[in-house]
Amino acid sequence: AADAGKRLDKELARVEKDTTTPATGKAGTIFGVASMYHYGGRPDLARPLFDKGIAVYEAEAARMAKANPKDPMIPSTLGLLGMMLKNLEQWDRAEAAVTRAIAADEALPYNHGGSSWYATLSDIKRGQNKPREALALLDKAEAWLVRSAGERYRSTYNTMKAMVLGELGEHAKAIPLLDAYIDNLRKTMGKRHPTVGSMLYMLATQYLQAGQAGKAEVILDESLDIAESDLALTLSTGNESDHAVYFTRNAYVLDTAINL
Repeated sequence: AADAGKRLDKELARVEKDTTTPATGKAGTIFGVASMYHYGGRPDLARPLFDKGIAVYEAEAARMAKANPKDPMIPSTLGLLGMMLKNLEQWDRAEAAVTRAIAADEALPYNHGGSSWYATLSDIKRGQNKPREALALLDKAEAWLVRSAGERYRSTYNTMKAMVLGELGEHAKAIPLLDAYIDNLRKTMGKRHPTVGSMLYMLATQYLQAGQAGKAEVILDESLDIAESDLALTLSTGNESDHAVYFTRNAYVLDTAINL
């Protein structure tokens, strides 16, 4: 872990000194490293990097808007700014940034009047405890994606919808969405793919919360079987750092199995 931290710090130092890397590129690297620390349980290391990245993105968004209000890079710059603010749970500032990103995105002629940032705003609405608004945005995101990319993307946001519906206690609506998503994953990735196992775990959780422990147990058995194979592969190919990351990320599965 210490070696990984040193490598990340070295990469940050290199990018910040590189005069050929644009400001948005530097901010993207800062965001990536900050996110690793954030999701790796080191908020003390993530926070100053998020603050630095936010300052860069804000300055760049202002510069772009002044130079060319139709700059196609404005939506992504504002969207990434919003994601950093979201990670810091600065919900109102995040909402403002992503709302601006969506408006700029919708105005681009090749986006068919839509935006790839609806789902991010939906996640922010969840953080603001506005689940119905979050669901409406996911419906909007799905409709735009299907319209612009095709029917095969219909289930893309099913997991996000299911999480919101689960929080609302509407498990009967969430379960069919997860079933459809898992069916698509099995067809595209294979029945034993780790992602299938993760989604089965989510489905089992929905059944458990709906009071159907028997159904949840059957599905969780399949999820654990896939996870066991994935664990064996990780242990046989990864190093100690990989093993630690794996156990940190997947401990919730074992906790659920024990408490079922």
